[in-house]
Amino acid sequence: MGKIKNTYSQEFKLEIVKMYLEEGITALGERRGSKTGTGKGRPRTKGLSLEEEVARLRMENAFLKKLREFQRG
Repeated sequence: MGKIKNTYSQEFKLEIVKMYLEEGITALGERRGSKTGTGKGRPRTKGLSLEEEVARLRMENAFLKKLREFQRG
């Protein structure tokens, strides 16, 4: 199979140039695989402990109670 050639709009190219001028060469660095935050890594394969599950359900119940009162007005 042949390689697909990417074409970029003028707006996209202008954004890249602006990033380079503002941040230097670091703006053009590789960003793949450098994800940060809570979604980083593999998803949990093991469930929450009972204590964690109880805490989560208590927070959910408190939220639903507040939502119900907010909707009543």
